[in-house]
Amino acid sequence: MMTDKVSPSADSDANITMSLRTESNCSVCGTALCPRLVLINLATGRTEIMYCLHCLGKRENVQADQLLAKIRAYIFSRQCFLKEWIKYKDISFCADPKNCLPHNRSEE
Repeated sequence: MMTDKVSPSADSDANITMSLRTESNCSVCGTALCPRLVLINLATGRTEIMYCLHCLGKRENVQADQLLAKIRAYIFSRQCFLKEWIKYKDISFCADPKNCLPHNRSEE
């Protein structure tokens, strides 16, 4: 049985590119999700119900930036996710550029 905890799924890398092309919104607040936020959801095993970083953090009882650091490390460790992450290097892909944590953080 799948839990709703933030834990990467071994099956989550299937059809990543196709999923990133589908427009999505946060299931809680309705915020439009950019491709990186969709990727974050896919990396945590979410394929149907997706959340913005802030709502996902609330569900996990962590700050959005802490959650981003944790999942970003996982994304950078998996080639299938990393190759998609680096495609969106500038803010023009973001649905909410003013509040976008994935683009406001350095790419190290």
